[in-house]
Amino acid sequence: MPEHFNPVERLGRSTGALVLTCEHASNALPPWLCAAEGDSSWLQSHWGWDIGAADLTRALAELTKADAILSRFSRLVCDPNRSPRDPTWIRHAVEGHHLGFNHQMPSNERQRRQEVLHRPYHEAIDQLLTDHDHRHAGGFLLLSVHSFTANYMGENRALEAGVLFDDHPTLAVAFMNGLRLQGLDTRLNEPYSGLAGMIHAVSRHGGQHGVRYLELEVRNDLIDTEDKARGVARRIARALSGIAFRAPASEL
Repeated sequence: MPEHFNPVERLGRSTGALVLTCEHASNALPPWLCAAEGDSSWLQSHWGWDIGAADLTRALAELTKADAILSRFSRLVCDPNRSPRDPTWIRHAVEGHHLGFNHQMPSNERQRRQEVLHRPYHEAIDQLLTDHDHRHAGGFLLLSVHSFTANYMGENRALEAGVLFDDHPTLAVAFMNGLRLQGLDTRLNEPYSGLAGMIHAVSRHGGQHGVRYLELEVRNDLIDTEDKARGVARRIARALSGIAFRAPASEL
């Protein structure tokens, strides 16, 4: 395996009150894996990555002067937003298609992906939050940025954004209301629920570091070009500007 492969992209070196992560930023395979015939269309789809999420994260980081951590490998290789103990951490098939790069994996391949991809991604988040902890204890927001498909398995989704949480409900409601004021049809814990364990990355790191955290989901047809993503990022940045990131004294 080439030693130069870096599974993490880091943006910014700010001391601001917002830290962003994007677990499904890329649909790339690491250099030791090859896509089989028929895999490419699935890697390009919402199964392979969160379409538009990386552009949205980069634009939002620029607008808010936030630090950001983005993955550089497809969620189908291993999912940074799942625990390795989760049965969907590595998917061997999607919608009946068996993925060639996950077929007949060598006995040590799961461990390799955990050590070379998954663990470094989460260590990068830990390091970034440790840097912020010293300056903004309890006073910044960890926000994970994701996208969802407008049609999932034949089901049309009308909502445009979701705020996912398993803690900090007051903050979640404030963020939802801010996004609604920006004209985005936004709901809590939709189209997935943080209460059902669907926000592994921010829940893990926010809990460990004692900071408030949320996950944002945006419908991917709203952000599937750089220009569209930047336009939505402006609306999200305005919504975030109305939120007090410092936790109440009772939470510190």
